[in-house]
Amino acid sequence: MAILFGIEFVKEIGILDLVVEGACLSVVSAIANVEDDFSDLGHIVYEIKQCMRGFRSCVCRHVNRDANGVAHALAGYARDISSDIFWLEELPVCFQGTLARDLPV
Repeated sequence: MAILFGIEFVKEIGILDLVVEGACLSVVSAIANVEDDFSDLGHIVYEIKQCMRGFRSCVCRHVNRDANGVAHALAGYARDISSDIFWLEELPVCFQGTLARDLPV
């Protein structure tokens, strides 16, 4: 659901080029696959694919969990809040150290 919400959000604010990255290979593969998904989450995968159609370019790729520390930290943060929070252009200070570790040297 996080991928779907994220795609819907960036579409609403007018971003034209989309890159979806995820550490779960089965989810990334399901989204990237042109065939229909008949799994229990197939309806969500279908919604994601439909939503992705509105972008000028769209890439969906798997990233190693070790290289995705910011996403992991944000997911942990999100468990403790009950409302939607969005940051544009600047990452909160509490995540900047994690971002620095994620970037290639």
